[in-house]
Amino acid sequence: MQNISNFMKWRRYEIFKWRDRETKKNIDAKNRKKTARYKCFVCEREFYSYYPLELSYIALRSMYTKEKIQLSEEAKQYSCPYCGALNRVRMMFMYLERSRFAGIKHVLYMSATHAGLEYFRKNHPDIEVITNDLYVDEYDYHYDIENMYGFVDGQFDLIICSHILEHVNNDIRALEEMYRVTKRGGKIIIIVPLQLREGFDEDTKLSEEDNWKRFGDGTHVRAYSKTAMKERIESLGYSVELIEKESFDNTEQQLNALRDCDVIYVINK
Repeated sequence: MQNISNFMKWRRYEIFKWRDRETKKNIDAKNRKKTARYKCFVCEREFYSYYPLELSYIALRSMYTKEKIQLSEEAKQYSCPYCGALNRVRMMFMYLERSRFAGIKHVLYMSATHAGLEYFRKNHPDIEVITNDLYVDEYDYHYDIENMYGFVDGQFDLIICSHILEHVNNDIRALEEMYRVTKRGGKIIIIVPLQLREGFDEDTKLSEEDNWKRFGDGTHVRAYSKTAMKERIESLGYSVELIEKESFDNTEQQLNALRDCDVIYVINK
């Protein structure tokens, strides 16, 4: 009976994968015909609708959490249909562009997105961007973020670390290591998924199934609230600034479909 139950769960997941593909086809058709309402900051394309968060991901999560499979209003406008930039990526480059990348010559981009790398290549070809990911072969380096022994102290003007700290064994050690390789006067961009309830939760010893149930993802080992993330950074004595949706004007928010749940933590060294 358990095998039948598991088969039905995965069968439902595959159905939602098919629905996601059909949804994107429908949006592509609308984008070809309807008047543009949005403009992606990263690729500068204009269109009628972003792609939504994939229902198949929520369906996968619901196998363990029993949550209802539905999209919030914010999740309906999620990724750019042309470059793939997510809300948080658009928001990050909007923030960085305000300073015109002043003084930034060397960037360490952790688990870099294709859209982000293309943005640097197109708009700031003079900036050296080094990529690092423990598992992706095509990136420049494959250091554990908790021990980037090949980088010297103060090597980078900017470090980008998006949706990584919730996965690592020791997030405090990762923060300290990034701070070490950041130049005096440099910045570290931190983005993590935020939980609605206040507080900080962590357990690095759970099974994948229990991670799904407790943290909403099989590879997450901790969860932060907005305040808890700020306090965790400040506990190390670091200066941190929060960039939120309200940091941008109404037009910028609307064109890029910025979300209340996306917060950028900027550590200034």
